[in-house]
Amino acid sequence: MREQARLLSGTKFRIQEQFPRKINDARKKLFPIMNEARRNGQKVSLVRDKLYIDGREHIPEPTDT
Repeated sequence: MREQARLLSGTKFRIQEQFPRKINDARKKLFPIMNEARRNGQKVSLVRDKLYIDGREHIPEPTDT
């Protein structure tokens, strides 16, 4: 199904992956780190709730939130 998502290009519809709330919350915390790494020219991929920068898993520092 997701492979066919390109057919929706230019329409008001889109297809997104849906993750459980716990994974979505973890991804939200990783987005700023991911964007900064991309700006620095590093190869970045986000797989479920894990961030890989230049092929190595990035584990963020724990915060008091």
